Amino acid sequence: MIMFTTYIVVILNFSSFVPCSCGGILEKMGWSTHLIFNVFFVALSVVGICILSKKKISQFSAKPYAIFLSLISTAVLSTGIVVLFFIVSEDIMHHRNNFVRRFPDDATKVGEIDLDFNSYYFAGAGEGKIYLGNYTAPLLVTTMDKSLLKKNEFKIHPNRTDFKFQSVQVRILPPNFYLIDGTVPVGK
Repeated sequence: MIMFTTYIVVILNFSSFVPCSCGGILEKMGWSTHLIFNVFFVALSVVGICILSKKKISQFSAKPYAIFLSLISTAVLSTGIVVLFFIVSEDIMHHRNNFVRRFPDDATKVGEIDLDFNSYYFAGAGEGKIYLGNYTAPLLVTTMDKSLLKKNEFKIHPNRTDFKFQSVQVRILPPNFYLIDGTVPVGK
């Protein structure tokens, strides 16, 4: 319980992202609520250990400083293990794992626009423009300036149309565009 409590403190204060809080009956709790929950039950377990140590359960009576020392050493060892795992995992995520993408914390929203439909997807960006493809009109491309004030549309007219595409998408890397399907191999 101490290790999980330490994990929550590290996630809330030092991690670049907070994972989902899934976990059975506690899945509706947020991370801050999990932290309070864990601190309460760690404190409750310490109180229980102290109460049991004062009673003579067997012929041996535990000495108070030995119980205190074992509680402190358990807490320090548990916390140290979790912090070490966090440091190692962050090193792996930031320096040796180029596949996982994380968004920077300093990203800011600069604008928004209602596109009226949910069939748009990001097709590319460059030369001061954002390019959007459309699943329902695969050859229609919408361009917007980065301030989202100017909106234009144009239709792609490919030289050949005899491909057996099933679900065409467009990718744009100015000044070129690419029609892709993912299932139909096409070469020049």
